[in-house]
Amino acid sequence: MFFSLVCSTRGVFVGEQLFLALRFMYLKASFRYNPAIGDIAAYYRLVESYRNETDRVCHKTLLNIGFWPDATQVQKDQVVDHLNERYKNELALFEQTDEQVIEWVNRFWEEMIAKKTIDRKTMEQKHRLVKVDTINH
Repeated sequence: MFFSLVCSTRGVFVGEQLFLALRFMYLKASFRYNPAIGDIAAYYRLVESYRNETDRVCHKTLLNIGFWPDATQVQKDQVVDHLNERYKNELALFEQTDEQVIEWVNRFWEEMIAKKTIDRKTMEQKHRLVKVDTINH
């Protein structure tokens, strides 16, 4: 099997998997057969990247989005950006004007809360903690 590595500012394509945008949450696409179109298509997952207690990078699937043919790459990037802002409890720098992006962000966020793949209380604590041994004077 031939594997290729293609890097860009938005992600990396390695072999049969595409990794988009290096953030807290990012889209991971694996290519599989889509019976709706009768061909191979990208199947998307919203994944969280984090470091465990031994400082090893780990990944957790937060939401299986599935085949997402009706979204452009720009819209997918905007959805991930807005979900990350919401996750980190940050205010958006620019107001989103694309109603479809807002709908997807709200739907995906509510699904993650309902499925308990993200925990608001733990999330807020995680972003407030300071590692005392990392402070230099």
